[in-house]
Amino acid sequence: MWIGLGAASIERAALAITPEGSYRLYLSYESNEAGGWVIDVLEAAKPTEFQVEKRKNILRPFAPIARHLKDPYVIYLGGLWYMFFSYQTAESDWQNTNNAMAVSRDGRRFVWRGEALPRERLGCGSDQG
Repeated sequence: MWIGLGAASIERAALAITPEGSYRLYLSYESNEAGGWVIDVLEAAKPTEFQVEKRKNILRPFAPIARHLKDPYVIYLGGLWYMFFSYQTAESDWQNTNNAMAVSRDGRRFVWRGEALPRERLGCGSDQG
């Protein structure tokens, strides 16, 4: 278990520099508390100053659309923060994850915008594995 995180597992994270020059680390981890994968953010003036206990939740699983949210990719463009991430529905398994997008004005409060890059358009439909 990751100390201070309450995580059974941790995977891909995204590091971003804000327009003001501070740093944000968007963490993807399996939360024992939430019962699934979540995405949190840590903020600091320098990457060496991140404190896990001060993290803030960005996205949590929500039924019936998303059971697990993970592997964020975050960019700041034109005054908005865009987060692309993988999610798993209640009906899918890890071999059939989907991709979604969320948008934020401040990089802290994201609004789900739905599926991005549908599997079928990528040639990854359920019949193709």
